[in-house]
Amino acid sequence: MLNGSLSYGLRSPLMGAIQTVHRGEAAVVVILLTHVARGANVNYFSDNHNFVDAFKKGFDFCRTTLNSDIYIEIFTLIHQKGIVFTPHWMPSHLLEDPKRKRCKSKDPKPTPDWVQRWHIIGNYHADLMATEACKAFDVEDHLAYPIISRAREIKLVQARISSIICHLPHRPKVKNPPKVPRSTPTTEQLLFSSSHTFSFSGTSFQKLAKSHTKLTCMECRASCSFASGQLKAFLKAECLPCLIEADDRVHGNITINDIVSHFTHKLILAGDTYVCVACGYRATDRINKLQHPCNPNTNTYYKKHNIELTEAGGAFFPDAAASFKRDKGDASP
Repeated sequence: MLNGSLSYGLRSPLMGAIQTVHRGEAAVVVILLTHVARGANVNYFSDNHNFVDAFKKGFDFCRTTLNSDIYIEIFTLIHQKGIVFTPHWMPSHLLEDPKRKRCKSKDPKPTPDWVQRWHIIGNYHADLMATEACKAFDVEDHLAYPIISRAREIKLVQARISSIICHLPHRPKVKNPPKVPRSTPTTEQLLFSSSHTFSFSGTSFQKLAKSHTKLTCMECRASCSFASGQLKAFLKAECLPCLIEADDRVHGNITINDIVSHFTHKLILAGDTYVCVACGYRATDRINKLQHPCNPNTNTYYKKHNIELTEAGGAFFPDAAASFKRDKGDASP
């Protein structure tokens, strides 16, 4: 601009398949930087607030935007040619509408104090040249008409759908009942409501929980420790009494920490220890290998010891459990 008149102007079509306003605002800066001299100090005035804000946020932000390819080219030209580029934002259409009545924003940004008459005239000439460029490089009618026609049809369909939705009768809102939080019973509640039978001999629940005592049902002989994570499941389980004969032989399955022994084992009870006289495996606080099928061909010290007891015609007495604990280091199952 010189004395309020345009000294030099340049117009060009927007290259590429994507034709948007924001892409055009950024592409014009590439054309400008291509024509300026090396080491130039450029003050660029634009009415596009998005471009000015994005550029001021730096290269790291611009390379993540939608038009990142153009921004990368802008920063590359600035670096290669050593240009000092400073963008400034100013409102548009001040020459035709000084009060900015055409602005659609409810809260328009105020006009900066530095804006002078020649800034407004320069912005006006830029808009005129953009209009001339659109006319000069406009797409031919026979190419644009099918696209425009299809876009109009889509708008009519969308308008019809919106109209139908707006004229539908109002449906009564069904209020969902408030969700009632599920009450989870405590361990103490499950203990006193369980179908199992326990004997505490006057000991309080708090002392039992702190001592990690093993709970053993007097009916089904199932047991579970207070420290086990399966305690609640054990207390909820049904009590299925197992028959223990006079010679301590167990008929049925045993349950320890909510794990059931396999039905193929031939169990006897020695104190607090269950022993299979066929394979020799045992269980006291944990089921261990009794949950798997019995294998009579297992060659263990415990099996040999059990066979000797049964061949002697003696029952498996409770003191035999102590001998198992002493022999644990030999061959523990």
